[in-house]
Amino acid sequence: MGGSGVRPRGKGIEIDFRYRGMRCRELIKLPPTKANLKYAANLRAALLTEIARGTFQYQEHFPDSSRCALFGGVRHTRQTVAQALDSWLTGAKATVEDSTWNEYRKVINRHLTPGLGHIPIRDLTTATVKAWVATLPQSGKTINNILTPLRQTTADAFGDSMLERDPMIRVPSMKFRTREPDPFTPDEIRRILTRLSGQALAFYQFAIWTGLRPSEQIALRWEDVDLELGVVRVRRARVRRQEKDTKTIAGERTVRLLAPALEALTAQKEITYLSGKEVFLNPRTGRPWVSEKALREVDWKHALRAAKVAYRTPYQCRHTYASMMLAAGENPMWVARQMGHGTVQVMYKNYARWMPEAAPDAGRKADQMVTRWSQE
Repeated sequence: MGGSGVRPRGKGIEIDFRYRGMRCRELIKLPPTKANLKYAANLRAALLTEIARGTFQYQEHFPDSSRCALFGGVRHTRQTVAQALDSWLTGAKATVEDSTWNEYRKVINRHLTPGLGHIPIRDLTTATVKAWVATLPQSGKTINNILTPLRQTTADAFGDSMLERDPMIRVPSMKFRTREPDPFTPDEIRRILTRLSGQALAFYQFAIWTGLRPSEQIALRWEDVDLELGVVRVRRARVRRQEKDTKTIAGERTVRLLAPALEALTAQKEITYLSGKEVFLNPRTGRPWVSEKALREVDWKHALRAAKVAYRTPYQCRHTYASMMLAAGENPMWVARQMGHGTVQVMYKNYARWMPEAAPDAGRKADQMVTRWSQE
């Protein structure tokens, strides 16, 4: 019953036809009664006519079909933005670092789901997102971080043919001013270090003279140290109690130790070498540091206050190292490798004003060269 290309299948009716050289079978959710089978046969005849005329649109007849994506149409979806974000977050778990995944989860739960989660993702528009963004009190950089999971989610939905267009493409990133490095001066370094002792002194003396990221330094192990060669191998970092690979591929590196850094390690070896894996331990607990944020509360703030030095985070020790090396005339590429930057461009972008070439007499060598040429 139902004729060629139409047949009962379970509690529905299957329509069988060919489109663009492919055999297609689609299920209509109607009971396979005599009347419904006749309706299905008429529907099949109508879509065959549309195929012959070149006017057939797969998604108009079968919006829930997975073949919509195959034939360039948009699949029907009842997902809300919240559901799409949850699905994306589940998939991201296997592809990003735990700390990054947790940041995504937080901004989804705190901002995106309360603000936009109720909207069907098919109805999400650029104008809606822009209007919502305009209500956010956060800084431009923070807003960009908030929008990252949403950008990824709508891009995936568009790629899966659930959206006709990606509404986030026309939502621009917010402009923000990057904070410039604020390194310590030689006088400030001396004043800070004189206010520290024991493990705290060794830690910050090492930080200032190696440029390691705080997260890398608290994860440094004695197995990574070679005092005879005067190097340490940076292989990992610790963020929010989680050990992970270095921030970038270039971040895994061998750092040459200058004399003050070697002095700090030699002193630290007497305290922690036999205690465990980590080179630097929290002097208050005798246990490994759990995160770089904890550094600020133990000794650091007190030392800066006692030294009467304007407060900066421990991360500025890294900037201090870079500025000192460049001011001393070291090759920017060598400094970049020491710090774990992938390219020298980062050095020029962040530290150009500490390079000798940026001094007021820059160009003097070029003038001398031109003079020599003119005299020849």
